[in-house]
Amino acid sequence: MGDDIDWLDLPGRWTYGVCGDGRIFFINDDTESTSWVHPGTGYAIQSGHFSCAGFGSSIPHSCFPWKTR
Repeated sequence: MGDDIDWLDLPGRWTYGVCGDGRIFFINDDTESTSWVHPGTGYAIQSGHFSCAGFGSSIPHSCFPWKTR
């Protein structure tokens, strides 16, 4: 993702969250789904973490302390 793109410019009813380890994820408030990929650009936000093979696409429960398991 280029430096000139504002990652806070989210479409529709999307919001964002930050996991305890600093990774940024996106929340679709209409469908109550989450994604590591920015809904407008199609790219994950570079937050100092790296991706590797086998990394799951789901957001860990530790990112949602307000939800019950």
